[in-house]
Amino acid sequence: MTKVTGIDIGRAWIHLVEVDGSARKYTVSKIFSIPRDPGSADAGTDLSRAFEESGAVRNRALLAVPGNLCTFRNMDIPFKGIDAIRKVLKFEAESVIHSHAIDDIIVDCVPVYERGNSTEVFMAACPKDELRLGMKALKQAGVDVEIFDLDVTLLVNAAARLGHFRNEDGAGEDGKTETIDEKSQVIIGLGSESTTLILVKGGKLLTARVLRWGVDHLVRSLARELNIQPSLARASLDHYLGLDVPSPVLADAAEGEPEGQVEQASEAGEEPEVPIEAFEHREIDPAVLQAQVRALIQSLVRELTRFLAGTKGVGDPTKLLISGGGGLLPGFMDCLEEESGVPVEALDLLGCCQDVAPEIGELEPQLDLAFATALAGLGATEPSMNFRAEDLAFKRKFEQLKFPLATLVLAGAIALFFLNILNVKALNEIESSMGVWIENPRARKSGKKLPSGYAKGLLAHYAYSTKRGKYQSNSRVGQVLQGTKQQRELQNKLMNAGRFDRIATLRTFLRNQKTAQGKATGYIPEIKLESGVAVWQAFSEAVVSAQQDPELKRFIIPELDLLVSPSKKARYFKFTIAFQGREEFRQQNAIFEKHMKAALGTGISKNGSPFESVEFKFGKILEEGIYKGSYTYEFKIKPTFDVFQPLNPGK
Repeated sequence: MTKVTGIDIGRAWIHLVEVDGSARKYTVSKIFSIPRDPGSADAGTDLSRAFEESGAVRNRALLAVPGNLCTFRNMDIPFKGIDAIRKVLKFEAESVIHSHAIDDIIVDCVPVYERGNSTEVFMAACPKDELRLGMKALKQAGVDVEIFDLDVTLLVNAAARLGHFRNEDGAGEDGKTETIDEKSQVIIGLGSESTTLILVKGGKLLTARVLRWGVDHLVRSLARELNIQPSLARASLDHYLGLDVPSPVLADAAEGEPEGQVEQASEAGEEPEVPIEAFEHREIDPAVLQAQVRALIQSLVRELTRFLAGTKGVGDPTKLLISGGGGLLPGFMDCLEEESGVPVEALDLLGCCQDVAPEIGELEPQLDLAFATALAGLGATEPSMNFRAEDLAFKRKFEQLKFPLATLVLAGAIALFFLNILNVKALNEIESSMGVWIENPRARKSGKKLPSGYAKGLLAHYAYSTKRGKYQSNSRVGQVLQGTKQQRELQNKLMNAGRFDRIATLRTFLRNQKTAQGKATGYIPEIKLESGVAVWQAFSEAVVSAQQDPELKRFIIPELDLLVSPSKKARYFKFTIAFQGREEFRQQNAIFEKHMKAALGTGISKNGSPFESVEFKFGKILEEGIYKGSYTYEFKIKPTFDVFQPLNPGK
């Protein structure tokens, strides 16, 4: 079974009605009313408390939008079909709505009559700022409702669903109503600060009007009669009616105040409003209250007469239906019937419901709007308006995350695309540096005899012929294998090997060649280091140590000079080093000098370090490039250090 909560946020009260069931059979499972804090404009706290204390469901709810926030108009639209009408409704409404910019309101409508190819619609426009306040209160209470429907259409649809517009004498033998009253009827919703007049004809909404006054007009008149503050008069009236709750401080008289109203208390020289204690009241004389109620009804009848006179082809209504808490005023319905000459009945939507939970108790008429809202959410009444549209449209949790998620996925896809480009580029650079055969694209497009490609990279001198003009490979392997069967075999192996397997393939190939040559010649010599390599190794060890120092920035060694004369009289190793930064290269050189002096200790050679001492001198300032300052270092090689490899025992 489905549970839906109808929400009615009023100026003085918040009403909740929870309905459980389906569109055909439902049960009123919870009702709850809570008074608003006096003078509070934020309903979020009160609404949160209402849901917590009532235990009503929050995951599926509907909100009734008060008609006093909206502007009503009846318009002719040159279309048929509600979907087509809604597409042009905002454009058509711009010419009749002057109180707000068209982009600052949400408009919706329900059809009234269809004449030929045009449709008369009842249109309502509600400011977005007012709707956002409602959404803020709902969000604070942890509720996200799907629909904001208009209280006028909600009441009409619920009344039609419960048979209020059917002829009493049209019932057949089976008890089912067969006809609908085609004459006009009026629903009067007397609220705290506004009164809604809803004209219904043939069981359908025709038009509506909102008067900017309600029970507050009676309270102000009562306050003047009793010479008390309006807030105290409201508390006294609530006590008289059995509603002992703190009442909000009344606002000034609004537009549409009944004729003949006396000046406000402040203008008459009365004391300014001060807060009163909860449930403080004065006793009201029933005769005085009855006189004030009659005065209120007389004002209401005058406005009702003007309303009906301004609507063409309506005629006198057959019935007045009273909705809301205003019907609780003593003698209100009898007096209204006497003054208007029209039968008056209570709308009493909750009294017509199919089933009520036994623990609920007495049903109050001021809950009718919340009940009508719950029926709309359950699907028991026809859909009408929805002010959750445009940028205020309801979005489920996935839809709320859909756009950010799609943006994140798109950004990830773009990032992966460019990362893939960078990876491919890096792989190509690695492949090229290892050695790859580069095709000549011009060889395909031209009939001329052009070289089909060329070798490039680390392995080029080993695997391919590199003789090109006056340039020729200095690699011993390239010189030995060039033009032989072994060279073609090596080329094929390297071309078929993977990018990162080529060096291992070359090493394996050379090992096999060494073994084959040894077997063929019977001579397998030990490969020894060339003269002076031990010096290079000791210097390389010192440079690597300097590179690992976190305080040392980047540097470059552009010049190297090694002299290892057999005479052992002139042995030195010189090099030039340049550092980054115009102002920092001196500090960088001090750090580098420390590592060079450390190289005078034990080296990688079995004979220890080849260096006896080290000296440096400032070179010059470099104007171009990122390296600004240079120094020249000179290592003095030990005269006792044997820079030659030992002789073979067989020689």
